[in-house]
Amino acid sequence: MACLWRCRRADGWLRTDADGVPRKIKPLVVVRPPFDLIQPRPVTVLPAEDAMLGAVQFEVKLDGVRAAAWRGPEGVELWSRRQHQLTSRYPEIVPALNAALPVGTTLDGEICAWNGTRLDFHQLLRSPANRQASGVALSFVTGGRDLQPG
Repeated sequence: MACLWRCRRADGWLRTDADGVPRKIKPLVVVRPPFDLIQPRPVTVLPAEDAMLGAVQFEVKLDGVRAAAWRGPEGVELWSRRQHQLTSRYPEIVPALNAALPVGTTLDGEICAWNGTRLDFHQLLRSPANRQASGVALSFVTGGRDLQPG
């Protein structure tokens, strides 16, 4: 059976399988911020698919700020790849993440600003009040890399 999602409940760790039946499981690892994110590195030649043990992943670099969103019992916390708290710098995306993520979920992603026509990194350097006054929308873009099974 394929595990569709996992979340932490007061009575323990639950898993919902494809048949929709919740089952209690033990967590493999508990991740709490701050934590290390996978660090990308530039290369001049792309390796072949079978060049490395495991898998090779390639992804587009978005024009944003790399962050991890961790949904704890008190709500979402945003952390940088250098383990700095980012929640107060980007509070406008926290309500949507709180609504979307179950407690215990950690996502690795990118905070991006949309100015109406394109991604705009310079808007991320402005204060939340200035972004709101300018009508700039922020998004948390993730490839679905869940760092914590739960």
